[in-house]
Amino acid sequence: MSGRVGDLSPRQAEALAQFRENLQDVLPSLPSQDDYFLLKWLRARCFDLPKSEAMLRKHVEVRKHMDADNIIAWEAPEVIRKYMSGGMCGYDREGSPIWYEIIGPLDAKGLLFSASKQDLLKNKFRDCEVLRRECEQQSQKLGKKIEMVLMVYDCEGLGLKHLWKPAVDTYGELLSMFEENYPESLKRLFIVKAPKIFPVAYNLVKHFLSEDTRKKVVVLGSNWKEVLQKYIDPGQIPVEYGGTLTDPDGDPKCPSKINYGGDVPQHYYVRDQLAQQYEHTVVVNRGSSHQVEYEILFPGCVLRRPALRQHLQLPPCQEGELQRGGAAARRCLRPADPEAGGQAQRGGPQPRPLATAPPPRPQVPPHTAGDPEDPRPGRRLLCAPRMAGSPPSSAVAGKMEKGGLSPQSSRTEAGG
Repeated sequence: MSGRVGDLSPRQAEALAQFRENLQDVLPSLPSQDDYFLLKWLRARCFDLPKSEAMLRKHVEVRKHMDADNIIAWEAPEVIRKYMSGGMCGYDREGSPIWYEIIGPLDAKGLLFSASKQDLLKNKFRDCEVLRRECEQQSQKLGKKIEMVLMVYDCEGLGLKHLWKPAVDTYGELLSMFEENYPESLKRLFIVKAPKIFPVAYNLVKHFLSEDTRKKVVVLGSNWKEVLQKYIDPGQIPVEYGGTLTDPDGDPKCPSKINYGGDVPQHYYVRDQLAQQYEHTVVVNRGSSHQVEYEILFPGCVLRRPALRQHLQLPPCQEGELQRGGAAARRCLRPADPEAGGQAQRGGPQPRPLATAPPPRPQVPPHTAGDPEDPRPGRRLLCAPRMAGSPPSSAVAGKMEKGGLSPQSSRTEAGG
């Protein structure tokens, strides 16, 4: 049995009755008290009564904290209203609301530098409430129950800037909030215009999604416009996405309904860096070096090195050399020695300026040494940061993610 109204087994019907009885004290504070609403929480926890009850009671506390009953009237900070992308536009063929997420133009770093994480979470909670109420209005309008929403994720322009660790962590919190407070609310999630880096990004956040939600994620190919029209009438799809819907002024993107984001101007910034948590950190003292080994199991890995510094603006690290090595990729980091003219050393007795490009290595045709587009298994990345004028010590943190090696992968990232 599906566990939905009209399709309950005797055991599921008994669980529903007991669930309602156990929740008598909080029922008045719920946005809905019908069987459709209660069964969502039971299905989300496989009809395990204690887990379902704990989940719903936690949701009640979150609603109080977010002031959910009045959140539609809440006005987010200006920077969020202007630059947080996404919006509701149209309905599918069954009457479910459609939500578009526009990933490429989203400036995650600018938003996190300009607004508090709490406001970003509250804004997304508000979006969820808008969709929930829209489902209720559609149910009344169509005379049938509308419980779920259809989502379209436009991933054109998705890149390494979106994989910035604080941005990934925050997006994970947004996904967790949706999973924990709006279970069984997603009908389908279509990914359109996905670039090659999409699997990398998805792997970073998919553990925040339940198994049931993952099954609803569909990555569409080049025929994505035809697939969308199978589920959505063209009159309900913006021209930008293959339909015929426009704004009243004829704009094919329907910006009155969908915010397309953009780079956040720096005058909105209220901070210039964020505290980050790393699994491992190491202090590399002046005149010393530290070697870190990572096993490369497949081609296309990213080795990124944010530098942690206090009251110091580190110059960017020059691109290192890619050399043939053993079964692991090694990064050697040695800070500059002020007594040697502030020049970075490369682990040998004879330092050379990193500004000089390394000579081509004929044994690695057709690529040249230092090519960041050639992260082959068993190759070694040597990167010596140039740190003239640095204090006695600096901390360096490393992180390896799946994906294509960024041209900036051996450069210090501003702001972490």
